[in-house]
Amino acid sequence: MKYFYAEDEYYYSQVGRKELLKNYTEVDKLMLLPDLQTIRDTDYKRPEELAFLAPYTPEEISPLFKTNLFFEVIRLPNRGKGGLLTTGQVREGVGLDKALSVKLGVSMFNVSFTMEDYATTPELMHYINLIEEKFEHGMPSKGFFISGIPGTGKSFLVKAIAGHLGYMLVKMSLAKFKAMTNGVEALEHFFNFFEKQPGKYILWLDEIEKTLVGEESQEILGEFLTSVNDVNNANIDSNFFVMATANKIEKLLQSNVELFRNGRFDLVMFINNPTVETAKKTFKIYQDKHQELLITRLIPYGIYSYITRKEQPRSDTTPKIRIIVERIIKELNIDKKLVQSKSKKEFLDEIKKETELGDKIIKIAEEYRFSLEIDLIMRSSFELWRARVSQSGRFVYTPAEIEFIVEDIFNNKYLIKDTSLDSEGKVNYIQMLKRYVPLGASATDTIQQMRSRADNFLEV
Repeated sequence: MKYFYAEDEYYYSQVGRKELLKNYTEVDKLMLLPDLQTIRDTDYKRPEELAFLAPYTPEEISPLFKTNLFFEVIRLPNRGKGGLLTTGQVREGVGLDKALSVKLGVSMFNVSFTMEDYATTPELMHYINLIEEKFEHGMPSKGFFISGIPGTGKSFLVKAIAGHLGYMLVKMSLAKFKAMTNGVEALEHFFNFFEKQPGKYILWLDEIEKTLVGEESQEILGEFLTSVNDVNNANIDSNFFVMATANKIEKLLQSNVELFRNGRFDLVMFINNPTVETAKKTFKIYQDKHQELLITRLIPYGIYSYITRKEQPRSDTTPKIRIIVERIIKELNIDKKLVQSKSKKEFLDEIKKETELGDKIIKIAEEYRFSLEIDLIMRSSFELWRARVSQSGRFVYTPAEIEFIVEDIFNNKYLIKDTSLDSEGKVNYIQMLKRYVPLGASATDTIQQMRSRADNFLEV
């Protein structure tokens, strides 16, 4: 007995039902929106002539129908683009990207930062630049598999590569497809969408180890990778590049070893703690980002708050940002008229328009530039933690930990009393860094196991 699963309201209209019965001539009676009681009470003398039609699966009616032995379930395609949009969604002007998000749990977005925001190695940049070269010369890429120590920036690397190449980032979870009664068919609709939407896409499978459990997962993954290859080999104007990220690779190496066979991905990498040189670059990147934050956020917001506040706060210690703000207001003669009746956003937009005023603010801010003693910080870090994080040629902190340290130094310098200064007014980095126990020191055995499991991976 047939059970038509249809999300598109077209099939419930008189025209849609007539078309359905015309296509399935053996069906004589079509019953709409059945519940468990209706199914039980139905006369099944001629089951081949009977069919149900509903926007939910039999399993959603009752777990009794989980195996679907009772029904021949037929999923009717949506009539909008790529089989994703229903007739109503088309009428309402719903975008395909939104339909992908709602229906398949897929997020699509452009990324504003690039590999200039990620300190890396020449070897990895070689592989990244090879992606576009291969596509331009008709050779599809098979993607990257990325694992690594927590805090080393796996997700950030995916985003930075997408921004560097100018690809749309499509974050998806195979678990969503696995949970569907028609997961493989849903994947077909997923790729139909991209065939009809030419472009360059990175398909990001995040935390893939959480998905690959059981035979159904293997089927979905196999179908996904096969579909990527099929689409890349087809004569269409879309490029696909797969990036899979994983935190825990132990189980994958045991139960999904085929993922790591030669040729499955272009590159299988393990992101370790940064090298000394890469760590220096990372400190410099976050130093410059915080200098930009000082100019574009702290100072303008500080000016707005200072002028609009009815009473200035009393404090035994004046944060440096207030000293900077007071000087700018006084020297540039900024009065309440610039702020009056404006929200913070409107005030920030006003400063951006007033290029002369903005340039003067930047000039004064340069005198209070956020500058790190990077070499001294790194020497102090090694002196304090080298014995507990013993890895030749690698820095003791991960990029995420470096970011946190830089942010804390920045906050101490501009927003609160600087508690890291010694009696001579110099920063005592040894004392300061004692607060930041590296992950490699607090979880030494776990980190070492992760490294040993990735012996055959490219280490970056």
